[in-house]
Amino acid sequence: MAPTPLCIRVVAPQTGRLAPLGAPLGHVLRALAPHLTHVRNGGRRYEVTVAVRDSRSEPGSARRAARELADEDGARIVLTMAGTRVLPAVTEACEEAAVPCVSTTFGLDDIARVFAGLWEGVSAGGAVGCLWNDDLQGRLLRHERYGFPPALAGRGHTLVDHPAGGTAAPADHLLALADLPAHPQQPRPRRARGTR
Repeated sequence: MAPTPLCIRVVAPQTGRLAPLGAPLGHVLRALAPHLTHVRNGGRRYEVTVAVRDSRSEPGSARRAARELADEDGARIVLTMAGTRVLPAVTEACEEAAVPCVSTTFGLDDIARVFAGLWEGVSAGGAVGCLWNDDLQGRLLRHERYGFPPALAGRGHTLVDHPAGGTAAPADHLLALADLPAHPQQPRPRRARGTR
């Protein structure tokens, strides 16, 4: 009996603002590809092919990539990465094409623990300033029950969500930061003229 092809396709950011998040996935896929040449299930052998399409870090491109993988490549399953704008576009395209979609998703508590570890590397506990958009992701990050606050409360962190965090566009954050008072600095000693 001839092996049945099994096309596993991945939509991941290879370019655009999310590309640094897609790089590890690309590395793992390249490392696993030689070990995924075939699988057996129920006495049948499946020849496996894995390929990646670039989401370009934006929903329209991610949707097109998922549709191309389903329609042109014959994807039997599509893997993608979590993201508040790109993930819904990929999952909707997969649903329309009747192709299963699996996402790599971390819970906010996992992400909060990672950030807490980073903060604790600088200083134990204390206030941490946050600047989150007022979109779905920002609302989830600041959510009192499911976001960062409950995950960090037991570690001695107090989150201070700057009022600029309520803006919708990241560029607005920069404008709000420009209006903040400068961090108090120690006066620098004056040097005598002619010295370095």
